[in-house]
Amino acid sequence: MFFIDWDKKYELGIKSIDDDHQKLVALIDELLVALSNGKGRELLAPIIKKVEDYTLYHFRREEFFMKCAKYPNLENHIIEHQHFIEKIKAMKAKSRLNDSTVAIELMKFLKEWLINHIQVSDRKYEAILKKSGVQ
Repeated sequence: MFFIDWDKKYELGIKSIDDDHQKLVALIDELLVALSNGKGRELLAPIIKKVEDYTLYHFRREEFFMKCAKYPNLENHIIEHQHFIEKIKAMKAKSRLNDSTVAIELMKFLKEWLINHIQVSDRKYEAILKKSGVQ
């Protein structure tokens, strides 16, 4: 059971970034499995922490690559990343209030954001990073 079926259309052809994106998809699916097994509340905080930690790692890597490649839209991309982190922090705070809707809200947000971010925002730097030799 997968919330996001990974598809070649989500790949940029930059292995390190594609691997990161697949790891993020796996974390979303981990939340789906927890919910399906009735452990959503119990595992929500640890999964949010994993998502937060891994996205920070991924964003630093991606931003480093863009900076090295002199990607002209770097500032706007960083702002998108900051908005994502703010939303995750808000959901983390909401989960501490035992809000039962936060797990489903988080899954929907992650799926929509990740797919849109890959297919729209990340596509914009794809050629530039490849040209600069990022793999």
